[in-house]
Amino acid sequence: MQGGDFWPSIHLVDQDGKPAYLPFVGQELWNRDNTRLTLIFDPGRIKRGVKPNVDLGPVLVEGKRYTLIIDREFKDVNGRLLAEPFRHEFAAGADERRAVETALWKLSQPKAGTRDPLVIRFDRPLDYALLSDAFQISGVSGAATIGPGETEWRFQPTQPWTAGEHRVVVDMSLEDLAGNRIGRPFDVDTMTNPTERITQQSTSLTFRIP
Repeated sequence: MQGGDFWPSIHLVDQDGKPAYLPFVGQELWNRDNTRLTLIFDPGRIKRGVKPNVDLGPVLVEGKRYTLIIDREFKDVNGRLLAEPFRHEFAAGADERRAVETALWKLSQPKAGTRDPLVIRFDRPLDYALLSDAFQISGVSGAATIGPGETEWRFQPTQPWTAGEHRVVVDMSLEDLAGNRIGRPFDVDTMTNPTERITQQSTSLTFRIP
């Protein structure tokens, strides 16, 4: 798709047809080939006790329905208009204000001498774009895929597994859909809660191949 001044073509309306006021951060967040655009809700409308939230309230309210609308005028990289407007309806669920906890993830146990996939199942959906680059298995090459609903990560090794202990390195920048990171909820004041600061760049999970 074409970058630039696309914001007039993107709208969020509630179940009564009322447009949301400045719901997103005004920043272009494209993947490398401009086929995925990430929209981030204004953090000031999410964190409790900060001025935008106090003055304007949250963008989404639990139990209400919303529609994301993209106009035909949103052009592709060659300047062509969309064939028709895009609409996606969804309902807002409850707030998710818990930190991501790797202790709640479940790892499968592939066997030595096979190329069975290692599967990590999460306790909640995680961010698709971040999942694509968040995991590495030390000393093992292979291909990774993301399962339905972003609730699992699958790794197929190029060569059969060797017996023994292996380690999955996880980037600490990994987030769930609400912006909560590993060991750190999004809705936290790091100035008054210094113990909540996370300074390490990665963590790891170990698993044993029998």
